[in-house]
Amino acid sequence: MNDIIGYIPSEDEPLSSDVVIIKGEKSTWLYDVGASENAFSEISEISGEVNAVISHFHPDHILNLKRLNSLGLYLGKNTLKYVGRGQVVENELTINDGASLRLIPFPSSHAKGCLALELNGEIIFLGDALCPQLKGGRCIYNVQHLVSQISILESSPASLVALGHEGDRHIPKNEILSELRGLLSLRDKNSSEIETDFIIR
Repeated sequence: MNDIIGYIPSEDEPLSSDVVIIKGEKSTWLYDVGASENAFSEISEISGEVNAVISHFHPDHILNLKRLNSLGLYLGKNTLKYVGRGQVVENELTINDGASLRLIPFPSSHAKGCLALELNGEIIFLGDALCPQLKGGRCIYNVQHLVSQISILESSPASLVALGHEGDRHIPKNEILSELRGLLSLRDKNSSEIETDFIIR
């Protein structure tokens, strides 16, 4: 995509997330590792030190870790239960490697223990963190998580958002915030959840 960021695109058969590749000065950084043979092959060909930030524990984001034992890993504690190794990130962590990578615990209705990755204060990668929980064909959003998501995005200097399974499409953060605020406006004060047919993006 440019000198710093590249993508291995998502696939449907098998379901495999986007893999973001960030070139640092000392290491190559991945955001997720996908589940497809293509993603595995491309990651395996990267030379030098490689570290991965894992957005969450769903198989389409982590399955290739079974065959990529040499990666340095940064993940949430819920993901650690599925992966069994790596550095748990419970508070914001900034890593400087030519590029500035800020790892941010990010609450989600979709999966517990998500991690966002903000790059150079310009773009924030969220994986599937904005997705709802699906129950009986309906979308369920946790109100407290929505409030926290809005707060984190408002405080981030990044102007662009990248979502999982969207390839190299970067969305203006203000558009995402508008959708999240719209969702939040649907809340019933007597419920901790919002049930709707609406899915962010």
